[in-house]
Amino acid sequence: MFVTLFYGILNIRTGEFEFCNAGHNPPFLITRNGRSQVLATPSNIALGVDENFSFNTETICLKPEETLYLYTDGVTEAFNIRDEMFTELQLKKTLDEAVGLPPKQVIRMVVEAVENFAAGTPQSDDLTMMVIRYNPDLSAADVVAANH
Repeated sequence: MFVTLFYGILNIRTGEFEFCNAGHNPPFLITRNGRSQVLATPSNIALGVDENFSFNTETICLKPEETLYLYTDGVTEAFNIRDEMFTELQLKKTLDEAVGLPPKQVIRMVVEAVENFAAGTPQSDDLTMMVIRYNPDLSAADVVAANH
């Protein structure tokens, strides 16, 4: 038995984000300049594969108003009637259009994009997402999670 996991700690005062990716989909970083990019993550295996594996962490510093988008593979592996997958590229295009939007709207845009793509094809997996927008002026982060 194994499980994938993405784990992170955000310092809401400095924007420092330390994280570990254990075989999970790497999140996207949505920058202030209007681009989304896959966040480079350490090469780790899923939890439960090797009890002696030493997991590596990485640290980045989020800039004000930058956003992290975390998701499960149900998003990118959603199928349409032609048995095509939504893909990471489709997700990136959607996130590029979501720059500057509040976290709830980012999630809403992705759900709508996946549903439009699927065009009524039943979901084969859940759509689970978390959006974190860093705002140092409030010493807080705006966090929204959804399971659809």
